[in-house]
Amino acid sequence: MTATDFEARFAACFADPIAFTTVGAGRLVNRAATQCAENQNQTTEVFSEKWAKYGDSDEQDTLYAFQRKWYLTLYGFGTEEALRAFLADKTVIFDAGCGLGYKAAWLAELSPHSVVIGMDYSEAPELAAARYSHLENLFFMRGDIANTGLRDGVVDYSSCDQVIMHTEDPEATFSKLARVTGRAGEVACYFYAFAPCRYLKTIYHLPATPICG
Repeated sequence: MTATDFEARFAACFADPIAFTTVGAGRLVNRAATQCAENQNQTTEVFSEKWAKYGDSDEQDTLYAFQRKWYLTLYGFGTEEALRAFLADKTVIFDAGCGLGYKAAWLAELSPHSVVIGMDYSEAPELAAARYSHLENLFFMRGDIANTGLRDGVVDYSSCDQVIMHTEDPEATFSKLARVTGRAGEVACYFYAFAPCRYLKTIYHLPATPICG
């Protein structure tokens, strides 16, 4: 697969034409102007500032290594090889709320045949697009994960890790993520309640009954 092939497959995931913005050598699609509510804008400002600080931090590698290990344990993969095997038949992978894009880049490396899409409403995808421009199968978007523009059923695996509770309407957001994920696909979502601070995770094997823990 060439970069042009991946771009064509990426564009085919959307109902509307896709326009790329060049960030360094990276590619970015900006849908942030399409919405959103005032509360979401406030959240966006906070996380844009947070990710900008991380982008300049010497602690990045430590953070990323911790998050990868945490992800493998949380979702039951255990090892990178198990996650790689799980992704082997996935054509489109969606990292909903990708932040600085390190998990999206990780998924793209583990599954080089897949189109991997990382989306976040903060300014972080701009940093990610420049940093991970060497991965031809990886695309970043600045936009609302509740209004992705993706065609229904086009995604094989959606990962929404530690993000959904920051959206304007988490239930509606999850419904949208389920809609863009194919019925044979899976949605992995980790969230926590603000009060009391109880951590929960939900892994949906669509269209089966959800498993909660």
